[in-house]
Amino acid sequence: MNLRKAFPLFVVMFLLTAPLLICMAQEVSFTSCESDAVCQAIVKITSYVTMLGGVVVAMMIIIGGFLYATGGGNDKQLGTAKSTLTSAIIGMIIILAANIIVTTVKTLFGFN
Repeated sequence: MNLRKAFPLFVVMFLLTAPLLICMAQEVSFTSCESDAVCQAIVKITSYVTMLGGVVVAMMIIIGGFLYATGGGNDKQLGTAKSTLTSAIIGMIIILAANIIVTTVKTLFGFN
């Protein structure tokens, strides 16, 4: 699968699920930061984006692994597979870093 063709698909998937972020942020009450609606929204959006990002990373790892396994002697397909796997791992690192940043900011502002 060409990444240039897959990217618009992921953008459309995100835009279709974006209203869920708003609905989920409004309906859920957390034990932490109960009195602050903005904090609740940020925590819920962060957890939802992490979940969605994890699914996308898993799909990209599966696609990259499939391309690598079926690449045979085709250097172009092996290069695409390696690029896909590298991008998926970088995406996973970015998602984890975003979670760490949100958790750190929450702790610094006293929302535990």
